[in-house]
Amino acid sequence: MGRPIITISLSVMVMTVLCMFVGLVALGAPIELALIFAAIAPATAPAPVVDVTQQLNAKGPFTDTLLGIVAVDDAWGMLLFSVLLVVASIFAGNGDSMQMLYLGIWEISGAILLGIVIGFPMAYLTSHLYPGKSSQAEVLGLVLLCAGLAEWLHVSYILSAMVMGIIVANFTRHHRQRAFKEIQALEWPLLILFFLLAGASLQLNALFEVSLLGMGYIVFRIAGRLSGSYFGAKWAGCSGQQYHWMGLAMLPHAGIPIGMALLAIHHFPGYQSIILAVILGSTVIFELIGPSLTRMMLMRSGETSENSNNEA
Repeated sequence: MGRPIITISLSVMVMTVLCMFVGLVALGAPIELALIFAAIAPATAPAPVVDVTQQLNAKGPFTDTLLGIVAVDDAWGMLLFSVLLVVASIFAGNGDSMQMLYLGIWEISGAILLGIVIGFPMAYLTSHLYPGKSSQAEVLGLVLLCAGLAEWLHVSYILSAMVMGIIVANFTRHHRQRAFKEIQALEWPLLILFFLLAGASLQLNALFEVSLLGMGYIVFRIAGRLSGSYFGAKWAGCSGQQYHWMGLAMLPHAGIPIGMALLAIHHFPGYQSIILAVILGSTVIFELIGPSLTRMMLMRSGETSENSNNEA
């Protein structure tokens, strides 16, 4: 399944970035602001997509490809975000260009290295804990250690945590899912707190002031997803029209995009109100329409339990 997943995910990312950047510049946005939004736009919220597939009990090639793309999508997105954030800083004149380039390289490579260094001890610990013993304290401690070290080393804490998760998922010998199940018990309270704090930073007057940019962000992101999935499916030689429209199933937009927005604000505090207004406002829209469109695409693929019941 590697070819369609890699091809479509890369195509969707590239087309989303191009549509967003060119479209926002055409609307009159500063280049550095257009680069920031172009860096955030490719990220997909995996939770709504996974929830819909589980609700419909969807199984098949289209479903597996969609889940694979969503899984790798945020990894590509974080790498691209780090690069474009450096480019935006150069255009904004925030320090020497070579210094910003070195800082950008360190932010990416240092985050990957930190995730590997913390990930292998975590994988070893997860493999050797006795069955039935709670590992929540150990897992949470390592996650917080990774985040704290990332903050101290000035590297991307989102990317370092993602790399750590990849290491644990692939190199744990026994009880592979235990570490993630222990964290899932804390997932919803932390997510609610996260969105509460993010929403508290939103200024409604700024939302009205950037309504044109907000509408543009929504339209250009949808255009990028659709065109990217179409060209990616053609490139990968996928059979079936549903692959050409897979971009409609990849519209959910929350969690990591908001984290990216908060990270961008640290580098560009002058754009705080604009960035938060556009990202939080568009997140509400995409979280309303995204899961419904994901459900529609899975139904059209014929791989859901409802389709099987109808055929029976």
